[in-house]
Amino acid sequence: MFITLFRFLAAIASKMSKVAVVLAVLAITDGVLSAGQPFYRNNFSSFSLLDDLRPKESKPNRKSCCGGNDLLTETQVLIGSYYDLTGGFETTLMFNNKGPEPLPVTLAFYSLSGQRLNINSISIPAASFIEIDVRDMLEQYQPGFEEGSLHVTHTGMRQQLGAQFKILKQGLLFEEQFINPASRFPTSKLESVWWKPSIQTETKFIISNTTNSPVTASIEIDGTVPTQNQPASIQLAENETKVLDLLDDIVGWPYAGIVMKEGGITIEHNGAAGAVMARMHISEPNKGYSAVMQFSDPTTAVSSKMNAGGLRIGSIGSDKLEPVVVARNIGNTLSWVKVKLPYTDVNGNVQNINVPQRLVLAGKTASIDLRPYLLLANLPSSIKFTGIEIEYTTAPGTVLLNAVSPSKSGKHVYPVPLMDPQRMPSSAGGFPWKVDGGYNTIVYIKNETDIARKYTVSLLFDGGGYSHGIRELRPKETVAIDFKKLRDEQTEDINGNTIPLNIETGQIAWSSKGPDNRTTSGRSEQVNETLGIASTYACYNECMDSFDFGWVDPSGASIWQGQSVLLTAYQQDKNHYGGSLPPYPVLSAMWSSNTPYVASVSPLGEAYGVSGGGAVIDATWLVMKPSEGEACHYYQDLALETASISVMPITVEINGPSSAQDGDTVHFSSSVTGATPTAYQWSFTAPSGAGNDPQVDFSSTTTASTSFKAHWFAYPNSDCATEPPPASGSHPYYNSIYTITLKVTFSNNIEIIQQKNFTVNAWWYPAGRVGEPELTGTITTTESPAGHFTVTGHSLTRVTQPATINVSGTSQFYDKTVAHENVHVPQYHTGNLLGNYFTVNGFWTYLQSLNLSSSTHGGLMMQVAAARDSYYQSQAVAMINSGDYATAEIAAYNVSDPLTPMFAYQRCGRTFLP
Repeated sequence: MFITLFRFLAAIASKMSKVAVVLAVLAITDGVLSAGQPFYRNNFSSFSLLDDLRPKESKPNRKSCCGGNDLLTETQVLIGSYYDLTGGFETTLMFNNKGPEPLPVTLAFYSLSGQRLNINSISIPAASFIEIDVRDMLEQYQPGFEEGSLHVTHTGMRQQLGAQFKILKQGLLFEEQFINPASRFPTSKLESVWWKPSIQTETKFIISNTTNSPVTASIEIDGTVPTQNQPASIQLAENETKVLDLLDDIVGWPYAGIVMKEGGITIEHNGAAGAVMARMHISEPNKGYSAVMQFSDPTTAVSSKMNAGGLRIGSIGSDKLEPVVVARNIGNTLSWVKVKLPYTDVNGNVQNINVPQRLVLAGKTASIDLRPYLLLANLPSSIKFTGIEIEYTTAPGTVLLNAVSPSKSGKHVYPVPLMDPQRMPSSAGGFPWKVDGGYNTIVYIKNETDIARKYTVSLLFDGGGYSHGIRELRPKETVAIDFKKLRDEQTEDINGNTIPLNIETGQIAWSSKGPDNRTTSGRSEQVNETLGIASTYACYNECMDSFDFGWVDPSGASIWQGQSVLLTAYQQDKNHYGGSLPPYPVLSAMWSSNTPYVASVSPLGEAYGVSGGGAVIDATWLVMKPSEGEACHYYQDLALETASISVMPITVEINGPSSAQDGDTVHFSSSVTGATPTAYQWSFTAPSGAGNDPQVDFSSTTTASTSFKAHWFAYPNSDCATEPPPASGSHPYYNSIYTITLKVTFSNNIEIIQQKNFTVNAWWYPAGRVGEPELTGTITTTESPAGHFTVTGHSLTRVTQPATINVSGTSQFYDKTVAHENVHVPQYHTGNLLGNYFTVNGFWTYLQSLNLSSSTHGGLMMQVAAARDSYYQSQAVAMINSGDYATAEIAAYNVSDPLTPMFAYQRCGRTFLP
């Protein structure tokens, strides 16, 4: 299949066993450590497009969505605030490069005290992700770097690189997606809200200084017993991280206190924007419960809404999920919080579960248990997730919201990262995909608008790509894509490709389609149900995907006349970073032919050979391209791609006469060039309404040659010829025109149809006749005197004539003509109607009246012959003038008219004949 030429080079190495990493110490100066190149696991090789679906061609310089001839690059810094290698915890560092080229990054680890360790640059393979064991990387630098933070620097585009910490210990997982804190926290105030399944749940508060300057942070906690008397002041040295106990270190209660099930933390600091990052780890180790409470800057809120896709419902095995929403009102007035859970029912329609509004007083925190409303909805077990949309009635940023779906046992916890739908970075993203070691990765894509939206989602993997093509989301709909299930079931993608069963890692790419950005949201969820851990990842691209190039497959084809070929328009997009994505067929393409008389094309792209020659088939469709100079703005353009069609003519000719007389045997044969026939089919048509049973009885209807007897039909269906009289051989009535059709079939069900007009004539003039009686015998002459010859006597007798039939004996009119003429034969007998004409006595009397004479016998006989002709003419005139001739004809017609066919040779009411 042509589409299988689409291949990507992404040689994904199998996961390496844990090895000790030897890092050469290059220098130790001023408390800064520098180290050599580390090893890392799950190394993806560089990812590049080797083969397109069409021949390579030169392309213009790529342009970024922000304008300019080159992709805009700058120094980017991403920070992870906390890793942990203590108490049996392991930390994995994941890098996800969404660009088309390997990406060098430098790592600067900071211990809790702020001591720095520089790691030599490592390269993140193109369009791939890698996972690094932090313990392996830092093993030589213990003690001292068991806990701390990490700064990652690279030169690239914004959001091109994603990074994530995963802190793991048995069934506990604390994840952190690296951020640029200055853009995430533009002011000096951070807020958070937490929810815990019980008051026994443990908490750990981490706060980190991301700068090279000391910072003082004021921390206020709401949700403890006893309550905090005054904000706690925490001093952070440059790049220092502190791991604190809420009660001991913040509230100032070192003895038995309680951290309530719900609450929140407010942080204010005196540093620059993004100088402080913080998070809280929540866990119940004996149950396997773990969650992370994150902070936000309330001033960044654009709307009073928070949405997400993929709220898990139902159960994991027999362990029921108990989703909950927690809301903290940091404003000065009460706020109503409304939760809506849109889901897709079994019929494909989007329905809503509306949770009654909950009042949250100013300065208070309240949780909303979603279980009762899910139970009331009585959803079938096949529905495993919903979307979630939360709206509050006060100003944007005045209510902090969090959502989580834990199981009843506490072993399974599914975090649901909420986001402001009006503050999405873009409607596109790239996620790591892994399904090894008991993991699975689910992608959730949600329509955040009230109108249908289109999107694409693909999986890039070693050796190829898997594309869903363009799909549509109903308003507010959330879809979940499970590429592992698609792999295991060997489900074909839009191009007919499957994911090889040995593929366990790759990269997911998704994007909204259309001119409007920030319309759909997306995230991935990596789950290991055996371990009871689930992490979420929502690394958005800076801008949506855009059109890269298109083509028609096949780009050229040679077909026989009458044959067809299905053409498909394909589009290949690139992400914002210039990375090529798997192609997909364009189902909305409009098709046209520059020479439809050579090759026509259907609205679905099927080109049909009409006649020999060449044709160009155009496919046009709307595509989205980035606007020059405007970040993440797009305009609609028209893609035009072509395919060349060469039509090889198949000629079919019908050999045979164009006309014949009624009753003649006719032979037809076919001549075919350009291909070998597999079947023949002869048929005929006659004008609608024709009389006298039009028929062509082919000797064979399925061979190259055939024969038949010509059969005249009446058209119009009248027994007499139409005017103008007199009827003649050229009169249309006497010429029946058939259409002879020959359909010749070739291989591949090609059919060529040839037609020929064939005329059957039924005009004979005369069709038959009975001659006048003949006067036979001798005329006696006498020469007296010499040289003077005269007529003196005769020995003549009158002989009547038989009928002469001119109509072919095979004609349908033969018997009719014979019957007609046989009436005339006895009419000339003596004593009958015409017996007194052409008589011996009449002629002899006429001859005597002429007194003929001549000087020679021969001259006299010539005069006698002329007299005979004159006599016969006078007899014919007399027969007509007397009416006897008409009477004789009518008598003959009375006999022949009732005989079939009662057409053509009929009296037609005439009384004066001929």
